[in-house]
Amino acid sequence: MHYLDNPNYYLTESIYFGTKAEAKLFSEITHLMEETNGRISRSELARSLNYSGNYINHIVQKYTGLSTFEYAISFTMQKAAWMLTHSTDTVSSIIIELGFSDRTHFYNLFQKEYGMTPKAFILFHLFFFHETIK
Repeated sequence: MHYLDNPNYYLTESIYFGTKAEAKLFSEITHLMEETNGRISRSELARSLNYSGNYINHIVQKYTGLSTFEYAISFTMQKAAWMLTHSTDTVSSIIIELGFSDRTHFYNLFQKEYGMTPKAFILFHLFFFHETIK
């Protein structure tokens, strides 16, 4: 009972929908997504932020219209796109670095996000970048 009686051992904060606290939570979710390139599960977010996974999903859905998984994948695909255009890493090494074990799954997600395969994305950006320099 000593721990429950001492506020130094815990922090409680009421969250009301549409408040600055809710926006702060979404900002913290986004920060963790950025830090992990989207490779963080809803349960890991829940543990890190001390909120239920369902509540976190609700906040993400409210601010983005996406599920937590879809929002996380958008960060992963952004990182993949950046790596494809700013590094000399192969597509295979990027897939491994981003934690995918299934190449087809990665390609499907990437194509859904960008409307083209990773290799076509590279070629598009090489052509576009080359054309803008002229």
